[in-house]
Amino acid sequence: MSKEKETHLCYKDVNSDESLVLARKDALEWIFKVKAHHRFNALTIVLAVNYFDRFFASFKFQKDNPWMGQLAAVACLSLAAKVEETQVPLLLDLQVEESKYVFDSKTIQRMELLVLSTLKWRMNPVTPISFFDHITRRLGLRTHLHWEFLHSCEHLLLILIADSKFMLYIPSILAAATMLYVIKEIEPCHYLEYRKQLLRVLKT
Repeated sequence: MSKEKETHLCYKDVNSDESLVLARKDALEWIFKVKAHHRFNALTIVLAVNYFDRFFASFKFQKDNPWMGQLAAVACLSLAAKVEETQVPLLLDLQVEESKYVFDSKTIQRMELLVLSTLKWRMNPVTPISFFDHITRRLGLRTHLHWEFLHSCEHLLLILIADSKFMLYIPSILAAATMLYVIKEIEPCHYLEYRKQLLRVLKT
């Protein structure tokens, strides 16, 4: 629990500022469009959003520079792809899907360095996905529904993290809530049993 809090900041200031919420919304909408275009996996996007949110909360954005959020989004997605993907698009190829601004490679690389230094090079944070497979194994969900279950959890998680209100929850809580919802959808008859087991796992 302490490890996940190391890379989970307090985001109340972001949610209290409408302009920051809007900037985040625009940035994440672009990130999700690029995900669909390049078929990035869920963890890449979760990492990109994690980097962006942590950078967003730590770095004082200049509201009169609307391109700043877009540049940060490009840099964070590029860094996440380098961490997780086996094939990483060129920086110019990454900027697809109706980008409001297009940045040259040197500008993006400078922003990548700024993100890295701001995040103190902590690029492997604990995320909700970190808990999915572990908890699934502990719950004994090793059936033919296993991969469908994980896929459903990842799909729902991507919907949740797009909403700035969910920035307030630490990864384990977000993972537990996501899994409980999916369990109720897939195996409603065993929902109460799995809920008890899941809560027990989280306490250990």
